[in-house]
Amino acid sequence: RASDVIAGYTHADAGHVVSGCAAALQVGAAAIMTGLDKAKMESLPHTTGLMKNEFIARRFGRQRDGAGREFTHWGYAHAVRGAGGTFVEVGGPTGVTRYEFIAAFGPNTAGVYWVSDGVEPGIELDQVIAIAHERGVPVLVDASNTLPPAEHLYEFIDQGADLVGFSGGKGLRGPQGEM
Repeated sequence: RASDVIAGYTHADAGHVVSGCAAALQVGAAAIMTGLDKAKMESLPHTTGLMKNEFIARRFGRQRDGAGREFTHWGYAHAVRGAGGTFVEVGGPTGVTRYEFIAAFGPNTAGVYWVSDGVEPGIELDQVIAIAHERGVPVLVDASNTLPPAEHLYEFIDQGADLVGFSGGKGLRGPQGEM
């Protein structure tokens, strides 16, 4: 029954409650990489050479630690890595061009991981989805920071995203664990 209620609000075929957006992204990435193949499921998070495991993503931010060493700020994308996914980053500070995005597809592309709030520079989500679907590749949207507005609960699915992960504790004001 919960799936039906969630699907009604999100315009999705189904909905599933997990412990937060990171869990949704990890489960979604695992599903994209394995499909219904139980042998692939059992091998997770070990994916190299066993299945398609690359996710195309807009370039992640870079930061520096106290010693001046640069590192990638993965944010919620760590969840995709935890499932065994790897990233092919595209674009830069001024966004991602259509050509950069298209060039990133390869034989090991499992999916697209996209953080979208509708105001990102460069290629927009509807174009990302169209290009990915032309190639038979699903799109996983990280919507962890997109609520409000409430319309985002269904806009990503209405645009054609295959899976969307939301954070229950931010805009939805759901319960969160305390440490």
